[in-house]
Amino acid sequence: MKNALILSLFLGCSQIIAQHSTCDGTRYVDNVFTEVKVTSDIKYGENVTWGGANKELFLDIYEPMGDTETRRPTIVLGFGGSFISGAKEDLANLCESYAMKGYVAVSIDYRLYDGPLLPLPSEAVMKDVVVKAIGDFKAAVRLLKEDANNSNTYGIDPAFVMSGGVSAGAIAAAHVAMLDSSDPVPNDLLDIITANGGFEGNTSFNNEYSSEVIALVNFSGALNNATLITEGDPAFFSVHDDNDPTVPYGNGSVTIFGFPIAVIEGSARMTEVGDSIGIMNELVTIENSTEHVSYFGDPTSSEMMINQSAIFMENVVCNEIISSTQDLEDIPKITLFPNPSNGVVNIETDSFIGKTVLYNLAGQMIAQYKGNTVLNLHKLENGIYIMKIFDEDAQLIANKRIIINR
Repeated sequence: MKNALILSLFLGCSQIIAQHSTCDGTRYVDNVFTEVKVTSDIKYGENVTWGGANKELFLDIYEPMGDTETRRPTIVLGFGGSFISGAKEDLANLCESYAMKGYVAVSIDYRLYDGPLLPLPSEAVMKDVVVKAIGDFKAAVRLLKEDANNSNTYGIDPAFVMSGGVSAGAIAAAHVAMLDSSDPVPNDLLDIITANGGFEGNTSFNNEYSSEVIALVNFSGALNNATLITEGDPAFFSVHDDNDPTVPYGNGSVTIFGFPIAVIEGSARMTEVGDSIGIMNELVTIENSTEHVSYFGDPTSSEMMINQSAIFMENVVCNEIISSTQDLEDIPKITLFPNPSNGVVNIETDSFIGKTVLYNLAGQMIAQYKGNTVLNLHKLENGIYIMKIFDEDAQLIANKRIIINR
């Protein structure tokens, strides 16, 4: 498997977040826990399926066992299955992997298509099914934030909730992250959204809590149209096979049993739009692959993709950018140049640097430098590296990414 990595770096006021208090340079990247606590079948809502059946909806919560933190970043995940099959238990391994890194991971039910498969459902029918799933997903996010703001049963930080998923679940998660009433929504889709309770849906009615997320983890998902990504939308991480026959890598038809159902825009188009407006994003392309979600086909590549997504989430959660409510004069101003680099990297800053630590995308420490503002990286292979910069008190002051490209 050959990975082509495309990275966009961002610094925009519309995406300013506070560095999470639990960040220590290891948690959220490495497996810092060995056991996971699972709380299953928590009801978060109910609604009517496309076929008219009343459906109760549940979620499972995966927490790091023995963790003393009580406010933790959380990722809410949707399973794959073309919106016609699948179950929340399908993502147990993914949720356990994230929980061992210190996240709270949540796998949710959502409504599936329950009509006849012959003939195959129309594009309008499947759009309705997807909108129902989006509404369910948003209800799950609201339930978690409601609990966090009250009893905080599951140790979730409501300001650091992310959405994610695989295939169909990633399609739903992407719309949770990017779709809102200010977007250029086509009339046919807007009519479907309106018929299903509006942009928040009608799966639950705790609408005093927000369904907004701070990041998206997209494993082979797509959007109805990538132009739904607009300024101020969340950062996103994507992995996609470049010749995916089920969910298009770029612009193309999503298929069920090999038959085209609807034209949508996948990870490559999402990245293109995100790049054009300065949204932080990263795309891992599985080159020359005619499979769907091929990277979860063996333990080695699966672990690699999980680790890379965890590093991306850590970069969002532990970013050097701080809240706009703080005095901007207190923010260390740190710039890397050139970036991409051919081997020499300059660190321009108005703050004292105690040390700089370099990691690869697998989370392994590659090198450590003390007080340097000019780094010689000629020995490194081409690729993307994580650079953590600390002050003289060993406090993390910047979390950067550097591309080596000769």
